[in-house]
Amino acid sequence: MKLHQIHNKMIVDNKRAGRDSMGNSIQVDDAVKVTNNKSIYKDKHGIIKKICKNILFLWDRSFINISNGIFVDQCENVTLKGHEFL
Repeated sequence: MKLHQIHNKMIVDNKRAGRDSMGNSIQVDDAVKVTNNKSIYKDKHGIIKKICKNILFLWDRSFINISNGIFVDQCENVTLKGHEFL
């Protein structure tokens, strides 16, 4: 499946907000850290680029060679870490 086909099927609202594992409100362009032990991206940092239901599309520079920097995880697996990320 090509990237533009995925984008056409997603219902994305940039005003949409979700809740992280601590109950904090997270929005697009917030910096988060994956904290759940069951996630394959544990201890990775990322910036939220898109929110679709409870799925986050996160961007991190270390994934730039693999998937243009994008990786996907659930809202329940992340914690808001804006002050640490900057």
